[in-house]
Amino acid sequence: MLDAGIAILILLVGYMLISSFTPQSTTDVFQETLANDLIELLATTKIQDLCTNIEICDCPDYPELETNICPIQGLNKNNSVLEMVGEMYNREFYGPATPDYEYDFARNFVLDVIGNTVDPLFRTDLYGVKIELIDSSPINPPIYITTYADDNQKIINKLAIKRVIFGYIEDPSDSNINTAVQFWGPYTIQLEIWQRPT
Repeated sequence: MLDAGIAILILLVGYMLISSFTPQSTTDVFQETLANDLIELLATTKIQDLCTNIEICDCPDYPELETNICPIQGLNKNNSVLEMVGEMYNREFYGPATPDYEYDFARNFVLDVIGNTVDPLFRTDLYGVKIELIDSSPINPPIYITTYADDNQKIINKLAIKRVIFGYIEDPSDSNINTAVQFWGPYTIQLEIWQRPT
């Protein structure tokens, strides 16, 4: 009987030691799900799905897309939202950029998409979000696409998700098949999400 009591005591002490050294997960399940859903939304939503008629640029819920992005010559309207950001970034920084500030149009468009789909559900009092485009070129620093953050806030449980994007730009005025298509990328889109202190 004494041997059984000592054995149980040793097992309990061993269990307590093992469980005290097991790292605890600090990531909130909702936070991870939100980050994955947000990056997936932007990566899979096609520009043509946001318009009632993409051929005439009829996109009433997305004024930035309708007035500034849709009319751009040679824009690949089959792109997802993230691919469109990459294409606009490439046009802005590596040419042929027409009109000026195309990347700003893309940034405002992403804010439109997030505003129409996520903002009503997203609790900015609980979570902060930052989305940025990272170019592999050492010359260009990361470009912020959007941010729901305060510069002076404390960050808790920061989580980062990355997605690689790449694509092409067609020049319909170029009849030479070797120069009519310009490939761009790869660029990395990084979405960071964190909890705000309560």
